Amino acid sequence: MELTLFKENLKTENDYTSTSLMIEGVNYLVDSYLLALRELTKERHVLDDLLTKKLANKDLVKLAYLQQTLTFFESATEGNIDVIEMLLSPKIDKSFSENEKSRLEDALIEAKQIAQMVQLEANIVNKISQIFDSIMNNNLNDTMKFLTVWSLALAIPTLITGFYGMNINLPVVDSEYGWLYLIIVSVLLITWMILSLKKNRKM
Repeated sequence: MELTLFKENLKTENDYTSTSLMIEGVNYLVDSYLLALRELTKERHVLDDLLTKKLANKDLVKLAYLQQTLTFFESATEGNIDVIEMLLSPKIDKSFSENEKSRLEDALIEAKQIAQMVQLEANIVNKISQIFDSIMNNNLNDTMKFLTVWSLALAIPTLITGFYGMNINLPVVDSEYGWLYLIIVSVLLITWMILSLKKNRKM
């Protein structure tokens, strides 16, 4: 849309010089960054909503792509500022009319504003990345804690039945309900272990 308006302006204005055409191109270039930044902001809002949901690998890929794109944008916007400031330097701006200088100054102001917006957006995305890392680390810790607790729980009956697998005389080994006693003892020990871990806030 912006490109169409730019072309239409060129058709309606007949007094464009090569210098004024270049300046209008600079203004159009700066404006195009704003449109692209809006699209990146929309993508960032989508990632914001994922903070309360389960993360998938594709979401992490999107985040990495967004960070990379914003890094390129930061470099490009800084380059735009350097170029416009060079055009406004005393050695060059003498060849510009007052109107052309004014247009360049407007472009410089807008370029600086866009650079600040890109930097702010990049900082926000980096914060989101840190939050994602914290969420994933927390989920990993919860998973490892769960697996550790149940590994210990399953080790108890294995340990008890291991003793009764030996060829030695042990209590209730010859009892008709010996297997039931072993199950009860195992369940009691597992329950005691889980309650102890909860009491000590280990799970």
